[in-house]
Amino acid sequence: MALLFGRVKKSEWEHAGLFANIVPVYIRDIESDEPEVCAANGVPEWFFDLVNWMVCNLPMPYDGFMFTHVKPIESSDKG
Repeated sequence: MALLFGRVKKSEWEHAGLFANIVPVYIRDIESDEPEVCAANGVPEWFFDLVNWMVCNLPMPYDGFMFTHVKPIESSDKG
């Protein structure tokens, strides 16, 4: 995964979206009970961890707040 501004291979992921409507993420196995999620390229992993902590420990405004703007990654984008 991307640790400090690391790069992940976009071709290994199925969807792109926003976590908590803030952090750009890549998502794999979205239909499973435990989808895999990582911060998208250019976003430090600590920022994803910080927002994740906030979502878990602070009251959220509404249900369905976790993942928004989720779109499949097109094969032309994976290259």
